[in-house]
Amino acid sequence: MKEECMWKQWARTAWLKEGDLNTQAEEVDQALKQMAPLTAPRPDGMSLIFYKTYWHIVGKDVTTMVLNALNSSVVHESLNPTFISLIPKINNPKRVFDFRPISLYNVVYKLISKVLVNRLKKILSNLVFESQSAFLSGRLISDNVLVAFETLHYLKRKTQGKLGFMALKLDMSKAYDRVEWVFLEKIMKKLGFTDKLGLLKKAEANGDIRALVGRAKKQSFAYIKERVWRKLHGWKEKLLSQAGREILIKSVIQAIPTYMMICFKLPKGLIKELEMLIRKFWWGYDGNIKKVHWVKWERLCDDKGKGGMGFKDIEKFNDSLLEKQVWRMINNLDSLCHRVFKARFFPDCSILEAKESTIGSYAWKSILSARDVIQKGMVWRIGNGSSVRIKEDKWLPVQSHKYVVSPMPTIELGARVNTLIKAETATICGIPLSTRLPRDQIIWGLTPSGTFTTKSAYKLLVSHASTNLTGTSSLAQENKFWKDLWQLRVPNKIKHFAWRACNSSPPTMVNLQHRHISVLDRCKVCKTQPEGELHALWSCSKLAEWCPPDAYIFKANFNATVFKSENLVGLVVVIRDWCGEAIGALYTSVPLAQIVVELEALACRRVMQFAKKIGLTQVIFEGDSFTVIQAIQEGSFDVLPYGHVIDDIRVLALDFQFSVFTHVSRVCNVVATH
Repeated sequence: MKEECMWKQWARTAWLKEGDLNTQAEEVDQALKQMAPLTAPRPDGMSLIFYKTYWHIVGKDVTTMVLNALNSSVVHESLNPTFISLIPKINNPKRVFDFRPISLYNVVYKLISKVLVNRLKKILSNLVFESQSAFLSGRLISDNVLVAFETLHYLKRKTQGKLGFMALKLDMSKAYDRVEWVFLEKIMKKLGFTDKLGLLKKAEANGDIRALVGRAKKQSFAYIKERVWRKLHGWKEKLLSQAGREILIKSVIQAIPTYMMICFKLPKGLIKELEMLIRKFWWGYDGNIKKVHWVKWERLCDDKGKGGMGFKDIEKFNDSLLEKQVWRMINNLDSLCHRVFKARFFPDCSILEAKESTIGSYAWKSILSARDVIQKGMVWRIGNGSSVRIKEDKWLPVQSHKYVVSPMPTIELGARVNTLIKAETATICGIPLSTRLPRDQIIWGLTPSGTFTTKSAYKLLVSHASTNLTGTSSLAQENKFWKDLWQLRVPNKIKHFAWRACNSSPPTMVNLQHRHISVLDRCKVCKTQPEGELHALWSCSKLAEWCPPDAYIFKANFNATVFKSENLVGLVVVIRDWCGEAIGALYTSVPLAQIVVELEALACRRVMQFAKKIGLTQVIFEGDSFTVIQAIQEGSFDVLPYGHVIDDIRVLALDFQFSVFTHVSRVCNVVATH
């Protein structure tokens, strides 16, 4: 055993001195796996997905090149060319300062830098002072925000005494771009890095490398609403589809206030205004014409697997972000942020027992407001049992209940687990204990890893607010239905229409009457039955008036639908076979720049192009514009404003073995009208 330990120590010394080639090759493999595969191509024209796909072929050569650069401190000049992409920071940029430069290096160059970064990560937290909380694993920039905010709040309140304090604000712009390399080199040597800093010197030669919230809290955060409004106002003219609006709301709009919500609880009035802006954007409000909000906001915030759209409830999301600060103060006891707040507000207890303070800043009060949810989701992991109360705390390894439920008349309130409980012997014996008896640890009971996540906290808040009393079996079936709907391999607009139909939100006569928009609820087509979703889409008797063609002949319906509020026209095409089965459908939008009859001609030409593309040769084309059909049949189009389009249609007709153009009523063309 002694000899074995000696050899291990010698091997470790040799590795530190000379490096282990296998380990270094693994470092390159690990760096490649950590990089996103679909980033923009570099000057060599190769994206990362190429290297990941063919790594079994090129991996050995690439690894050798990377290791040679690391060991020799010489990067081949062919790897150094870089694309510089300038991303505008503002609208109408005029100066270089108005752009954000993004450097696109070659993949091999990125691998070299990634290996170096991974090596530095292991020791960087020991080298960088604790007051620097950004850009380091395990630290959050919000820690600095909270400490600075609390410090300024203290200075603001200190109005008595002879001893005064002051705060000095340093604004370091582009600090990483203005590093003095001589200074950096000497610092790294002082920290114990090797004198072999060739890559650093090479980089030097190439040059590669609201302060306070007052009483008017809503006004202090008003800029958030302005940013959201500007973003929505900039996109409302882009003719986004419902699916496009969904992506914009989730990825951009609801992310705008996130940075502030990590440290502060937004006023409820501001939250309602933000949600109102989002709702109006979702339903297509343009400032002049009010749109009906067909589905409640609470329903839109439900998970997509439960029938909603998966939008964030801003207030609950705000609370879940603040809970992360509580969790960090429970588990990061050595952090500067925890030490500052503990010394000021809870010197003799944990944050869970801290009392509300009138002298605390708004940030501290915001954090305290999030403690309740942490207490609902936290579970004690038993170490020595001296910190966990038997009756009051959650510590049993049982999924249905974490509290002790057996009657214990002889156990006093506040008694600790280390006194043992006879009534729960079987359960307690199932708790895995450490032979070292470490201190008791709070873990998060809603994730398998025991680590707190904002996502799990948000789900906990949503579940507690839910009033859904549906049975377990029916709820499971409903969830499966919604999951299957969103996984359909159809265009997103079809999924969104199906979602609206299943949520009783299409503008049927029944829905219009329910919202006091229409007096009658009768179907305008059949005029006999109330027009609900099922009637409009399936059971209306007039839908059966469509006459199928002869065998092996297809029928194509086309129509142009005008959306004046959005200043566009939808060209709709539906093709069915002789059995009435739809074999193809198409929707495209064009600007509203022509009269309706011209748009009908465009729709007719589009259906012919579509039918030809999918290989049909015998087709009957049906439309509800008599003027267009007559012009095609009679050939009288020379002087028509859209005569060239009619000419295109007649030329396309020559490509079909059999083609007929028929005028039908809007009732018979309803499949293309809707």
